Amino acid sequence: MPQFVIERTLPGAGKMSDTEMQQISAKSNDVLRGMTAQGTPIQWLHSYVTGDKLYCVYNAPDAKAVQEHAKRGGFPIDSVAQVARVIDPTTAHAPKPASSKSASPRPASSKPASSKPASPTAGSSKPLSPRST
Repeated sequence: MPQFVIERTLPGAGKMSDTEMQQISAKSNDVLRGMTAQGTPIQWLHSYVTGDKLYCVYNAPDAKAVQEHAKRGGFPIDSVAQVARVIDPTTAHAPKPASSKSASPRPASSKPASSKPASPTAGSSKPLSPRST
């Protein structure tokens, strides 16, 4: 199912009490249950709360479902963007795709594959530092 990031302006959001956040969350959950019961599968994953904004992450069939959730719940909605891709620090160490020009297979290793990701500092007690020019 597609994933969406929703930007909401909510003045003072970062200073709201736990009780206020619980009330907002409960209202959202009620609307989500109702929409799902009516045949629109929509899931709130989590939200990032800043000073005056919320950035909410949802799984939904389309942006219309996210907008309908906001309408039914009376929540502000500034923008909705479909997530095209998710990256994180491990993306830097992802294997590079094989080039179609270089079709030579890699020789099989006699070592068993490790289940741990390779560490950039493996075998070294020194921390990584930028190269000086």
